[in-house]
This record gives sequence, structure tokens and C-alpha cells, in this order.
Amino acid sequence: MKIKAFLIDVIGGNSRVVEIENKLEDYYRELHCELIDIQSRKVGKRVFDIICDDEGLMKEDNKISAIDNLGAPMFVGNLLVVNCKDGVETGLEDDEIEYVRERVQKLCTRNFPEGYEMLTQVEYC
Repeated sequence: MKIKAFLIDVIGGNSRVVEIENKLEDYYRELHCELIDIQSRKVGKRVFDIICDDEGLMKEDNKISAIDNLGAPMFVGNLLVVNCKDGVETGLEDDEIEYVRERVQKLCTRNFPEGYEMLTQVEYC
């Protein structure tokens, strides 16, 4: 079953909607990793599941991909933003995609002064 997810691609330098199979192999491919974690987080006022590289902090030259309301890092590496219903990842609706897209900003860090797109307003539930 294909689902619509919003990809924050800090490796490729952009963010976009992707349509992927709801399978581990597709998560690995989009995230460029071998081990994932799935965390529920508030993005603004809505809750989404964030699929991330569970080993991202251990990688050299990792890039921050999500920050909280104070600018503190929440995730590093590529992210997939999806929904979850009854413990199963589900796709985003068009209004949810636009909601997430509005919270993506091009920001600079000390290690990457040219800036790149990252997800903002990410908080613990």
C-alpha cells in the first residue's frame, strides 16, 4: 500500500512529498539509513509521526533536520513525516502536507552557513 509522506531531505537539500510503499525498505531508501526510529511529535499544534535515522547522531557531518520552538535540535538526518492510525503508519492528506510544508524553513547552522531546509516548531507531545 502506497502512502504520501513529507520528506525533509537534508542530504539532497530539499523537502518534498514522496509516495512510497509502507515498507521498511522504502523508509531506508528515503532516509539513507539502515536503522529507523518512529517518534510522535507535535509540529506546531498538530501531532505527526516522524520516521528518522536512529543512528543519525553517530554519523559524521550530520545535519539538523528539525528544531523546536527555541531553535534546539530535535532530529538529524533525513525525516519522513506521516500519520499513524491504530499503530500503523498512514499517508498525509493534502491539507496536512501543506501544514507541514509551511513549517519548513531554510536556516543556517555553524557547520552549514549556506543554509538548507529543515522542519521547525517540532515539540515533544
